[in-house]
Amino acid sequence: MTKITIKKYIAGDVIIKEGKSVNEAYILKTGKVEVYKRISKVEIVSIATLGEGQIFGEMSLFGNKKSTASVKALTNIEVQVIDKKIFEAYLDQTPVLIQVLLEILAGRVKRMSDKYMYSSDADVKPIYEVLPPDKSQIDFQKGKILD
Repeated sequence: MTKITIKKYIAGDVIIKEGKSVNEAYILKTGKVEVYKRISKVEIVSIATLGEGQIFGEMSLFGNKKSTASVKALTNIEVQVIDKKIFEAYLDQTPVLIQVLLEILAGRVKRMSDKYMYSSDADVKPIYEVLPPDKSQIDFQKGKILD
């Protein structure tokens, strides 16, 4: 199985661009990123600021080919990159029931995001009104998710 890789970006780099194909997720080891969405030709809305231990791009691991938001480095960052093939190899080791439940959950989150987060240019709903913020973090030493 291929190892998870480490990448570095400098402040201002766009790691994920809205509408582009994505085949990997990122876990922030250091630094901060901003998740944002373009809602018109001239207006951009900040969705979240993420820091160490938080993950972004994870929906791409569940079949969502195109990103629904952009992610930009606010500071110099270092990330662990989880390639979709690596994720699928780990997922293949889990029971089929868990795989099916994860696919259903990911599909529901995607549909809810598409339907409610930005229903029109005039009706922008902050993401925290739609989904609770992700407060979980990953302990890199123990490989555990912390609450």
